[in-house]
Amino acid sequence: VSRELQMLKITNGPVTSSGRPRPDIPPPDVVKTRPDHINTKKGVSGQKVALQANYFNLNTRPDWSLYQYRVDFTPDEDRTAVKKRLLRSHEKVLGSGYIFDGTVLFVVTRLHPEPMELHTKNEAGDENIRITIKPAGDLVMGDHNYLQLFNIVMRKCLDGLQLQLVGRNFFDAKQKVDIRDYDIELWPGYLTSIRQHESSILMCAEITHKVMRRDTALHLMISCQEKIGSKWRSDFDESIVGSVVLTGYNNRTYRIDDVDYDLTPMSTFELKGLEKTTYVDYYRKKYNIRIQYPDQPLLVSKSKPREIR
Repeated sequence: VSRELQMLKITNGPVTSSGRPRPDIPPPDVVKTRPDHINTKKGVSGQKVALQANYFNLNTRPDWSLYQYRVDFTPDEDRTAVKKRLLRSHEKVLGSGYIFDGTVLFVVTRLHPEPMELHTKNEAGDENIRITIKPAGDLVMGDHNYLQLFNIVMRKCLDGLQLQLVGRNFFDAKQKVDIRDYDIELWPGYLTSIRQHESSILMCAEITHKVMRRDTALHLMISCQEKIGSKWRSDFDESIVGSVVLTGYNNRTYRIDDVDYDLTPMSTFELKGLEKTTYVDYYRKKYNIRIQYPDQPLLVSKSKPREIR
């Protein structure tokens, strides 16, 4: 982590790479733990006590600027790992020193041309993928997006430790604790946050845990059918609506808002700019998943406003 972060630095105020002020860029959020007129928090009397905190100072190196780009894939791809692999196939064009979080690309050298359009094949090799890279601005010293970059690098390091991303945090599935009496698992994980704290950039690292149910939504539905009989739907709605599910094929979490009993995996929908397809065919082609119960209802998860584009 230290080696990755030593290449970057945030100064006290927004400036350009040539050192000129940039008043149009807001300064990063700074956590203040003392009033401005107090120079030190060290006491003047009493007994000295040695304390430790879960904050770590990040050592940085000389100033430099980065270039920020937005990356879009056509057809859409929601798996971050797949998007990274598709972009990695164009490493000769982008150079090896880039950081990509699935949506935003950071590079040390400006790309030409702008915008840039790249083409590749999907992992199955049977579909063309268009990658559009559009400039989203320059990152200079003091830009609050630098903190975002630090956190991206940190998450990249956690991913390199073979930790599993669940929601927004990383967990160690290999060290999970089975609690079979309640049919759940306890996954240990880590919370990290990098922020500007007065004159230093500090990383806070905390331990967290995730309670994971061992059953699936399908198992829950079948259980309701066996227990309730013909009136199982109301019991299933009460059990599943409002809960959060984890989909293993893209490692994302979704809040269930409703159950649509009029639709099944055999129902059709229209891909963006493409022909209609069934959910069965869509999951088979995109995720190599074969749906075994084609008559099951569909779970409804409404997109958040920031996810609609």
